[in-house]
Amino acid sequence: AIGGRTLCHIPAAREWTVRHLKAAIEAEEGTPLKQQRLISGDRLLEDAEPLHRDGGEPLADVSLMRVDQAWASLLEDVSDGILSLGDLNEEARDDKETHSS
Repeated sequence: AIGGRTLCHIPAAREWTVRHLKAAIEAEEGTPLKQQRLISGDRLLEDAEPLHRDGGEPLADVSLMRVDQAWASLLEDVSDGILSLGDLNEEARDDKETHSS
């Protein structure tokens, strides 16, 4: 949901990870994977994280935060080794998301 509005409802298979959910959101709603940040409660979800916990309980509500396309491309370039942290301006270098890319 953005601003409390439900964008889509996607039934997830038990074996799905956050990455699977992102792909389903892209297919259903159109936001590209690299622009998606999924949040449950107060926690940013990692792509490899399972949607169902060890006890079989699924994540409750998941919120989609859309990242600016230019920022998502910059993170992808850092992740792919096209850019290094030294190539970035100070603000981008100080952002924790560039360090996890």
